[in-house]
Amino acid sequence: MKKISFSFLLLFLNLMLFSQDYDLFRMINEYRNENGIGSLVIEEELIETASAYCQVLGIEKRISHIDRNGHRVLDRYRAQGGTAAEAGEILGTSTDSQKIFMAWKESESHKRMILNPKWMRIGVAETRIGNSIIAVVLFSTSIIAEIKYSGVEDDLLVNIQMIPSEDPAETDSIFLQFQTQDLPILYPVYQVSDGKKKITDFLYIPDNLLTETH
Repeated sequence: MKKISFSFLLLFLNLMLFSQDYDLFRMINEYRNENGIGSLVIEEELIETASAYCQVLGIEKRISHIDRNGHRVLDRYRAQGGTAAEAGEILGTSTDSQKIFMAWKESESHKRMILNPKWMRIGVAETRIGNSIIAVVLFSTSIIAEIKYSGVEDDLLVNIQMIPSEDPAETDSIFLQFQTQDLPILYPVYQVSDGKKKITDFLYIPDNLLTETH
């Protein structure tokens, strides 16, 4: 489940918890802003996924987007409970974060990933191996900040809180109602941009929620 709140207090606490990775987070958002693209919001599932994979790469002393089980970023992210429809990943290694970021800026593929306007969320992790740093940065399209469930008779009520949008016309929450007999269900969450619907998340609602909400 999404646990990230969109309050500034919780955002600050997340940054403090992962202060060793804050430089890359700051540099990426500053670079996006310089190019007229919105800042990215921290997502807990991305941080967890990045941290776990960063440790794996450090132990194996290699850089690869495919792990030993043949899994890519979206596989690893979904395994951590991520809901985004799309996820992206950039990897780097050098003696410090600044050098890694400069190398990304000079690479067309990495620059396109960083400046892609479809990304809404970010997770950053670093690990040190001797004098070198391995960095993992993940991106996602998720707009879900928090999900709350409640039960009323034979219905499951779902309250989805969104991350803040710069567009005042965008809603900051969605209320859904499902009959419990129809669960489990995979529900697509949409964002409207330029009059077009775009799927940002796939919310899986299992039937075992019934025991928690009734």
